[in-house]
Amino acid sequence: MPSIKQLRYVVAVAEHRHFGHAAAACFVTQSTLSAGIQDLEESLKTRVFERTNKQVLVTEKGQDVVYHAKRVLQEIDDLVDSASSSSQPLTGKITLGVIPTIGPYLLPKILVKLRKSFPELKLYLLENLTAALLDDLATGRIDAALLALPYATGDFKVVTLFDDYFHLVCLPDHPLAAQEQLKVRYLAAQPLLLLEEGHCLRQHALSVCQFEGANYGIPYQGTSLFTLIQMVAGGIGITLVPEMSIQSGLLAKTNLTSRPFSDKNIKRTIGMVWRPDCSKQNDLELLSRLIQKYH
Repeated sequence: MPSIKQLRYVVAVAEHRHFGHAAAACFVTQSTLSAGIQDLEESLKTRVFERTNKQVLVTEKGQDVVYHAKRVLQEIDDLVDSASSSSQPLTGKITLGVIPTIGPYLLPKILVKLRKSFPELKLYLLENLTAALLDDLATGRIDAALLALPYATGDFKVVTLFDDYFHLVCLPDHPLAAQEQLKVRYLAAQPLLLLEEGHCLRQHALSVCQFEGANYGIPYQGTSLFTLIQMVAGGIGITLVPEMSIQSGLLAKTNLTSRPFSDKNIKRTIGMVWRPDCSKQNDLELLSRLIQKYH
């Protein structure tokens, strides 16, 4: 029967794809970790990893072992949290995932207020793209995630928090900067800059454009909102950015201007998702209401 330590070793190697790094993460020697994994493979009669001089690969059967190991470890963590939890709300540990186009702009002011109201809350943050966060949520690496909707979230519980409207960002002498009633169709044939593939903000911006029937060529793709802003400031094109980023000072120290759209459907919706059977339901419900209140 595999031990909890062996399961933790397996998950660590699967995440780091390196025995030395995994051993360091588990605070054991590499020989101890290797021996533990070898014992587990022998007890399961399954080879979990393929080892070469250059890399560590998870075998096909090993992927199932890693998946179930994560689930077992999450159940153990939930058990410990449940047994040690206080009757007071938000006094334990919560690991919250957040996408890059939300975290830097929403969380600073939220965290200050949470820290004052709930000093015993240990909130750990993990920033990643939406698809990766949903995988982390499914395997228990995080308790909940702050995402931009719409997005296919499967069977996770979804709580909508607030709407975040898109603004056009351009140079002040751009023809669209003078439009009193700015409409998406005015962007047709404009060099629209968006984030690279994988960012849900890109898909939401494209969805907004397609809603108006437009078809845009996209000659440049940025890796972050900051990169997009610098490209626009350089006269390369125009872009769409969320209102929360503008309110957080994204355009500070630039000569750029932002313009809202007259159509109030030009937006994304910020939501929080978690596993419906999570043991921290009450705390996550409260946390979602606080984010909704403080944003």
